[in-house]
Amino acid sequence: MPEPAFLPLVAGGGLALVEARSTEAVAGAIRARASRFRPSGLPDGDRFDPFCRHFLLRRESDAVAVGGFRLQLFADGSAAATGYSAGRYDLAPLARIGRPVAELGRFWLDAPQGGATDGIRLMLAGLTRLVLANRIALLFGCASFPGAEAGQHAAALSWLQARHAGPADLGPKAWHPAPVPLAEPAAKGLPPLLRLYLGAGAWVGPDAVEDADLGTTHVFMALEPARVPPPRARAMKALARLALCKAK
Repeated sequence: MPEPAFLPLVAGGGLALVEARSTEAVAGAIRARASRFRPSGLPDGDRFDPFCRHFLLRRESDAVAVGGFRLQLFADGSAAATGYSAGRYDLAPLARIGRPVAELGRFWLDAPQGGATDGIRLMLAGLTRLVLANRIALLFGCASFPGAEAGQHAAALSWLQARHAGPADLGPKAWHPAPVPLAEPAAKGLPPLLRLYLGAGAWVGPDAVEDADLGTTHVFMALEPARVPPPRARAMKALARLALCKAK
């Protein structure tokens, strides 16, 4: 029996998070995200896509994609040096992690008719399932702000360093850090997804990077599942179980 084009992961609220499995389905997932990351109409595929697992959030009524992300799994922290983030940050500190790690990338979400809340919760439920199933010790990626000018986000970047700086011996430094002017720390302007992960105990690296290619400013973000506060961990696992039941 041929493998299905899409494999359901979790569902709820009229939405379903599925994994693209066939070559055609993966190509469709890459095209769908291009409208978010390449508004100029350019394609968004890169050399890392063949090594990633690709997920789409789709409306169950018509299978239209309203969100998605890609995930690359690595056997340990040292292997992460072959991934996307390694081109922006020196990931050598992650080599001390001897367990599987995963890189989250190209996370996008368009607000469905019911708003973005159900969508982002479902995507987090799916990520929780993937983290647990693969025994991930560290989930990381580039948390982006709109606009490739770090100075526009100086207050939020200062707030991140004041409140959520990662361990000095583990936080990767940028190969080409952007200059960030001094500013009074303020949380206003933090991306919604980053806010959610910070609430779960995520931390950020010491530098910001201006990405002219994607038109963003980003920081290295990491979440250690073992250090998620117990109440939040229980809530995320319960959400993942509920969403899994709905997907059956």
